[in-house]
Amino acid sequence: MVRLWHYLAKDLRRLRLLVALWALVVAAETILAGSGAVARVEDLRLQEALQILASLLSLLKLMLACVIVPLLIQEEPLVGTEAFWLTRPIPRGTLLLSKLSFVGAFMIVPALVAELALMATSGVTTRHLLLAAPEILLKELAWFLFLAVLASLTPNFARFALVGAALLAALVLLGLTLALVLSSEEVRAEIPVPVPDSSPVVVALLLIIAVSLWVLGHQYRTRKTWRSAALALVGAFLVLLLSDYWPWPFLKAEEPRLEARLDPQAVRLAADIGKTWVSDMFSLRRKRRAQKNVAARLRIQGLPAAYAATPVAIRPRLEFADGSAAQEVGDLLLSVPPDVDPSEPLEFSALRQALGGLRLHYDERFRPSMWPVFVTVDDEFFSRHGKEPGEYSADFVFRVDRYQVVCRLPLRPGARYDNGSEHVVVTDVLRQSEGCTVILRESNVNVLLEPRMRPTTRYLFVNPGANEAALAREFPLQASALHAGLWDMTMEPGTARLMIRYLELRFPEERLARKELPPINESWLSQGQLVRIDAPYAGRFSKPLRVPGFRMDTR
Repeated sequence: MVRLWHYLAKDLRRLRLLVALWALVVAAETILAGSGAVARVEDLRLQEALQILASLLSLLKLMLACVIVPLLIQEEPLVGTEAFWLTRPIPRGTLLLSKLSFVGAFMIVPALVAELALMATSGVTTRHLLLAAPEILLKELAWFLFLAVLASLTPNFARFALVGAALLAALVLLGLTLALVLSSEEVRAEIPVPVPDSSPVVVALLLIIAVSLWVLGHQYRTRKTWRSAALALVGAFLVLLLSDYWPWPFLKAEEPRLEARLDPQAVRLAADIGKTWVSDMFSLRRKRRAQKNVAARLRIQGLPAAYAATPVAIRPRLEFADGSAAQEVGDLLLSVPPDVDPSEPLEFSALRQALGGLRLHYDERFRPSMWPVFVTVDDEFFSRHGKEPGEYSADFVFRVDRYQVVCRLPLRPGARYDNGSEHVVVTDVLRQSEGCTVILRESNVNVLLEPRMRPTTRYLFVNPGANEAALAREFPLQASALHAGLWDMTMEPGTARLMIRYLELRFPEERLARKELPPINESWLSQGQLVRIDAPYAGRFSKPLRVPGFRMDTR
């Protein structure tokens, strides 16, 4: 134990400036992420400067980790026979333990404390803090042990940098090669509903930590670099194999079951075959035979109020009198111009029903009109059978979302909504002569040990007295950030534990000379509310459809 403290003190004296800089960068990044300083600054130039500063702090944190760890390990190098420490009575197990203790005490613990402090000040519950702590430890430990393994297999920092750069380039080339080899343009029969499953990530983290400790222990005990490198390669292969093909989803979110009031037998499908929309299917290959997507409007009737259904799988068959048939679908949905389909989208109908039947106003330019693709055929097949009626049949699989009002906030600064670790705060309300802009701060958590499906969120300006609602346009501000550790920034972009997002909500985006837009003036806003509607995933169901006399080309 005395030797362990001696080795720790020696390494701390030598690296004290870098360790102090590490702690300073971690603290500065945390303060900047939690304060929302970028969004609070009104000067756009200063706002841009603060955003650049936040990016530089993240980059500096990554660079410091790649400098401190190799300098720490290579103070007593494990490669070569000229190292001075090999002639001294230094127990190799104690030396390895001191290096791991240094990384844990002076690098991982400050990052852990800073992130937990940021989460606590952002209103995260104690339960989620306890769930986030082991995730932070696993991810930070996996990253630093990876750097330690690389440092233990190289004699000096220059070689560490070269090998690291070569590994990065090899990973990029391997990824591009696999993408070219494995990618295909086969038709997508189904878009899977993303039910989160953290099991492969947790297994990968545990395997990385175990393999790294295995390689470090072998290298410190034997100093046989090539054998240790071979063990590292075998371990990397095992990590990739087991994380991709892990059979036990022990951390998978539960697939929701359909509610009793949503009876698939009561749902009816009606295809409007009087007008089709035909477009060329996008292809990555220039000389590939052209494919045609044939879409038509599909009416879904019989859904309960405030429910919307979207096709996620279509298995079609279009057969003609000569026996030729088509039974493929490329793109599941096609965007159709509003003048082709002036009807109200199912999503907007569900929003209106969730609000109790209020008149819903929105900018027509951003109204989504999506038609399902009934069949995909090649250009020759389309030219031969486009005008010919055929027998169409298909099995549709629908994803169901249930729209519900989550909160109603008065249009004043400081209004807030709190639900466990989720918080929404109105930071500013900018009223205009004809319109309104609201600045909103959202914070929420996303922890591996509690995977959850995130609902679609919509904000609306609502005036119950006038029986009107206006759909707000959302513009994320630059301060929106995902606070993540080193693992998240280098391995899993966009999977941060704490999400802090600033939104600018506007209606109307531009004052258009159209009578259907309500007069959003001071009188309207004095009775107005900001309403948030969530649309969580509510399950799926399948439904057959048969259409006799279906023509692909109705022009």
